[in-house]
Amino acid sequence: DLLEAAAHRLGRPCELLDHHGDVEREVVAAAADADLLICARDGDPHRPGPHSLGRASRFVVDHATCPVLLVWPADQP
Repeated sequence: DLLEAAAHRLGRPCELLDHHGDVEREVVAAAADADLLICARDGDPHRPGPHSLGRASRFVVDHATCPVLLVWPADQP
């Protein structure tokens, strides 16, 4: 239900993937053939820079084989 709700909110065609394991490793693996990976920052919104990324997002940025676009999940602080 969660994946279908996210796909509906996206409002465009997408592929639903259901993976199990460490989130950061699964994201990196799923994006292996992607042209671009878009991630929302998940760290401290009041500390721009490296601390604006949580552990999982930092891993994805460091290990993804495609470009990664980081966005603020809401208005930028």
